Amino acid sequence: MLKNDLISKTPLGRIEGEYDDAAEAGYKGKFGAVLARAGVGKTALLVQLTFPALLNGKNILHVSLNDPIDKVRLTYKSTFQGIADKVENPDPNDTHKFWEKMQHQQFIINVKKEGFAASRIEDQLKGLKGQDVALPAMILIDGMDFEVPPRETLDELKKLAETYDLAVWFTVQTHRHEEPDERGLPVQLTGIDDLFHRAVWIRPDDTGIHVDTIIGDVKGEKSLLLDPETMVIK
Repeated sequence: MLKNDLISKTPLGRIEGEYDDAAEAGYKGKFGAVLARAGVGKTALLVQLTFPALLNGKNILHVSLNDPIDKVRLTYKSTFQGIADKVENPDPNDTHKFWEKMQHQQFIINVKKEGFAASRIEDQLKGLKGQDVALPAMILIDGMDFEVPPRETLDELKKLAETYDLAVWFTVQTHRHEEPDERGLPVQLTGIDDLFHRAVWIRPDDTGIHVDTIIGDVKGEKSLLLDPETMVIK
């Protein structure tokens, strides 16, 4: 089945295995994080994490604090095509139908960093509910500043995730010159790692681009290797 083949090519699908309810596998009420240096591919990997939910008919809310909406949409399209290209002998018509449906389940907004707060997210959720639109299974917050761990904002977002029964995933920028803390975690998570159910760290080296699970038990592989051109699992 094409849907299951597509899901199996995503990072979340590889880590968690097959499942029927993508929202459950997306850790409803919990936090996840994608960490990497600037320009390594945090947004592309973050986008891939939504595909199991989207392919199972769930909505997602993508909050971009850096990129314009059109650029984010292009990332969704190119990344989905990269995953579809990894499926053996897919029917192009079926792939197109999935993509057309998924576009209507993506709610993408751009928010300035200085104006970002949990209340902005809640306003969006209330707006969707008021329009009788199904609430998202996942919220993605791309570009939030973790240089000074934003504990208060994260606590508020945690309550929001629990209230609305959804998962929240973040991108977190790391820096080449920084050493991990005493537990081997990036310093951006020091003092707030207790809030996260899952965190993965994208780390390129001479052998390729690796995605290592640094917070959370996994059922499958702890490390994945990405195609440097498409940022899709090899």
